[in-house]
Amino acid sequence: RQAERLFRQSIVISIVSKFDEFLIKVLKIAYRAHPAWLKNPDKKITYKELLEIKSLDTLKEEIIEKEVDSLMRDSHFEQLSFLDGKLKLGIETHFDKWLDFLEITERRNLFVHTGGIVSGTYLANCSKWKILVDKGITEGVTLHATDDYISRASDCFYELSVRLAQAVGRRLFPDGLEDFDKRLNNRSVELLVNERWALAERIFQFAVGIPKELRGRDETRYYFHINHCIALKFAGKDFATSLASVDWA
Repeated sequence: RQAERLFRQSIVISIVSKFDEFLIKVLKIAYRAHPAWLKNPDKKITYKELLEIKSLDTLKEEIIEKEVDSLMRDSHFEQLSFLDGKLKLGIETHFDKWLDFLEITERRNLFVHTGGIVSGTYLANCSKWKILVDKGITEGVTLHATDDYISRASDCFYELSVRLAQAVGRRLFPDGLEDFDKRLNNRSVELLVNERWALAERIFQFAVGIPKELRGRDETRYYFHINHCIALKFAGKDFATSLASVDWA
């Protein structure tokens, strides 16, 4: 039982850790595209550091490394709020699994530091971010990673990663919109092939909602819409209304 508990916890820990690796790459790309973000009157450089500079590009990379490292020491809430504020991604307002994401990151912290035993910090953060927890979850109670919880965590982080990659990429690299459209559609079709209907529904719902100025060709939206309806159909939901809402002429 102990081995199974540790194994299940390690899956959740790995999901969050791999997301952190992904987020670091996204942050570095964003900083390189927007070097103005590095301007901070409170940050100083010593004469020693100045004399050791090999090139301005090297200095910029070192500063980016430090800024990203500093940000990654904050909570996941602060990390994504930073990106959200800079690029207006709408993660907090349009990603309906936002609170699930925050709870999973907090539970991951419990798995790492307390073996899953609920701490005052976990409860305080859940209260601060208005995350609903069961009444039976109090300090000292042990939380677990059930099959359903692991599945929901995996889907949640997959969806958020897709949203981040697409939203950040489309804003930073507007010349590549058609490529972003193609990648989003093709990779998400794989979810349909694997019968991941609920996750495919959410991804294509996000795709359909991408503003026109952030899409490539207009017909791409039709592909997104059709695939969204396919996901709805096989999930046992109403798809006819959505299908009829589009002018296909």
